[in-house]
Amino acid sequence: MQELPCSDVHGDTSNLATTVFALMKENETKLIRQANAFVKKNKSRARQIFETVVDGWTPLHACALRGSKKLLKTMLGAGSDINIRMGHPEGLPDQCTLLHIACHRGDLKICELLLSRGADVTSKDGNCRTPVYYAAKRRHKRVIKLLEKKGADVSNVEKWAPNISNECETPLPTTSGFCFFW
Repeated sequence: MQELPCSDVHGDTSNLATTVFALMKENETKLIRQANAFVKKNKSRARQIFETVVDGWTPLHACALRGSKKLLKTMLGAGSDINIRMGHPEGLPDQCTLLHIACHRGDLKICELLLSRGADVTSKDGNCRTPVYYAAKRRHKRVIKLLEKKGADVSNVEKWAPNISNECETPLPTTSGFCFFW
């Protein structure tokens, strides 16, 4: 298993971010332990690595997509920007925030975490879509209600997801592949 090199404060940031991506696919518990040690040893360097864009993705965005709340808390604990925007992965919209991704997944717990730390419910991706758009398209009613309580404009929800008011509550979050937009 790969290790997150805590002592590598001068290594290539992109390579270290790529190592974080690789470790996410392995033992998440071990990665959380390694990331905590890295943050404790060099918080600013850890933040820099967690915010590095590789092929349009940051480790933070990948973590939100996986639904890894503990790991996301660790990464945010490095002082990472709660409203960080991803790059432009091939074939996907650019400028998505962590909240856009959590809303797409319908992950109420991660949405609550992000909002409690100041995530912007009005942020727009590269196609001018807000997080509520992603929640509506996937019919995540509980997430939409949470966003509304935090000040999101929900006036277009019925347009984006007709008959959503007649549907059941949000199903469990889904773990999407890296092509998470339709």
